[in-house]
Amino acid sequence: MNYLIDTHVIIWHLHEYHKLSNEANKILDDPKMSKFISQASLIELSIKMSLGKITLQCDWNDLFYYFNKAGWTILPFRNVDFITLSSLTLHHGDPFDRLMACQAINQKMKLISKDIIFDSYGVTRIW
Repeated sequence: MNYLIDTHVIIWHLHEYHKLSNEANKILDDPKMSKFISQASLIELSIKMSLGKITLQCDWNDLFYYFNKAGWTILPFRNVDFITLSSLTLHHGDPFDRLMACQAINQKMKLISKDIIFDSYGVTRIW
């Protein structure tokens, strides 16, 4: 099974492991599971860091090393993601969540997230 990791899950896995559910931790720590990080999450992290909304205890090189070591693959956008985005019902205005929803839908991935808004998009969410 393939899993897409939401941005807050990335942050919590790095700094606040205790905030993650047991099921999320189990999946994230299982080397047999395929885990992906959307480019949307990287954009969101970059913006939040530049605005001072979050501070990571590592630099970008360390972060990419961590992703690689954890076996997490960065998931690029595909043309079909933008096609899906243009027709996706507007349940809320967060563009990063909407892009991740499109990727999860198009690639039939389960999304690891606490955010229940993804349920509105028909995404299978794990928490």
